[in-house]
Amino acid sequence: MSYHISLLFISVLFLGCTSSKNVEPPIDSNRVHEVKEPNKQTIEGNYTLERGVYSYSGELTKKTQEVTDSKLFVEQLDDNDYGYFLVMNIANIKTPIEESGIFHKKDDGKYVKRLIFRKDITKDSNITDISNAPKPEILDDEKNLETVISDEEVKINPLDGEGLNIVMKMVSGGEINVTWNRDYSDDASFYSDENMKEAKKDYIKSYRDRFIKFYKDLD
Repeated sequence: MSYHISLLFISVLFLGCTSSKNVEPPIDSNRVHEVKEPNKQTIEGNYTLERGVYSYSGELTKKTQEVTDSKLFVEQLDDNDYGYFLVMNIANIKTPIEESGIFHKKDDGKYVKRLIFRKDITKDSNITDISNAPKPEILDDEKNLETVISDEEVKINPLDGEGLNIVMKMVSGGEINVTWNRDYSDDASFYSDENMKEAKKDYIKSYRDRFIKFYKDLD
């Protein structure tokens, strides 16, 4: 009888040890959060308008108009630089506003704009200022281009990976405070508007190609 009891005790003990080895450790929710968080904070992507305003100086006072339609494209060029272009329709302004350029992320996490300009052209009339700049095709001496980091902050706030709020001065004048939602439609739908197609061409020619050729990973 004692033999059977001893055998039963050893069997239960063995099964208990075996079961404990097969139990998987609980998921560390903090660790999962750490892994997923960087992906949620990326600003790269296609975006369409949620809401926004455009402010500019009128004859006597500052005026603010609603942004009625807008699309924004952002891509990562290197660890600290993001190329972008956007098109906006503004209430009571007939012509859509277009802008392209490069956001530069500083060590403190804040964003500014990276400017690309000709050495023989002042920064006040560089190619990021569409109101004064010569046409891109005139700038054929690309080895004569320079780049500088501006000191004008661009406030960029990722919204849980599904949206983006940007507050910044536009190179053509005025200031925007706009929130976009991430757009998951295909390229044919996203670039169905002719203004977006033109903005993409201008961005690639004036910024993306030049940046990749001359300034990639430049501090």
